[in-house]
Amino acid sequence: MEKDNKKHEGHYKSLGVTIGFASFAGIGIPISIIFDNMSFIGIGVIAGVLLGSIIGEAMEKKQAAAGNIRPMNEEEIKKKKNQIKILMLLGLLGFVVLMYFQLR
Repeated sequence: MEKDNKKHEGHYKSLGVTIGFASFAGIGIPISIIFDNMSFIGIGVIAGVLLGSIIGEAMEKKQAAAGNIRPMNEEEIKKKKNQIKILMLLGLLGFVVLMYFQLR
């Protein structure tokens, strides 16, 4: 039996965002140091997510036109929802820790 090599919808966009985030996350630190303003520290993350999203969406459209994209199945939808819940909890935890150290 031949294995289906089609990726689920959203695969390439997620891949692009992840690679963009990882690639550009550290750029904000030197920019903040150069301009002596720590508010620029998040620029790399924003740029990476934006560029990764654009590139991932373009890859997704190209693969969809070639017929290599399939809809997500129930298991993948459940997994994605759980991942989103975990990320939201981690974000909330990070915010609480930040506020704790700011107000201390």
